[in-house]
Amino acid sequence: MSILIWISAVLIALFTIAMIVRAAISDREAVTVFSIGGYVLNTPIAGLSGLDELSPEECSTGRTFKDETIYKAPPVDFLRHLWNMRIGAVGGMIYKLNPCIALSDRVEAQKVSADTLRYCMEKLGKPTWQKKGFFIWGAPYGSVTLKVSEGVEGFSVSIIAT
Repeated sequence: MSILIWISAVLIALFTIAMIVRAAISDREAVTVFSIGGYVLNTPIAGLSGLDELSPEECSTGRTFKDETIYKAPPVDFLRHLWNMRIGAVGGMIYKLNPCIALSDRVEAQKVSADTLRYCMEKLGKPTWQKKGFFIWGAPYGSVTLKVSEGVEGFSVSIIAT
């Protein structure tokens, strides 16, 4: 008898969590695609100019998918700054956008990170999960991650949209 009560409680908890997540997504602006600098998730890579395929050695994290290709794109103008851009494609379709900017000035880095967080919140609502310098949004099409970090050579702000 106690196992049936436990199973029922687990099912109720899972259902409640699913409803909370669903409500959080539906409360957000209806963003069906995410784009940065003219590059759009879930669109063909064919016809885009200026892309350089990275070699396996240049892909620091390796390839995630068998048919994956990672490209270095020309810098994109995003939030009034030039960002380095990487694009991931599988089967000829863009599945990942990864703009990143490196800054040496702390004040400028704080402004860029605040502007980027504000942009993501305007597009996606409140982050699904966050801790200092790291924000994740669940979205109907995938997820968006914003990471702000400080290193030996300065500051980095990056987005990974999938």
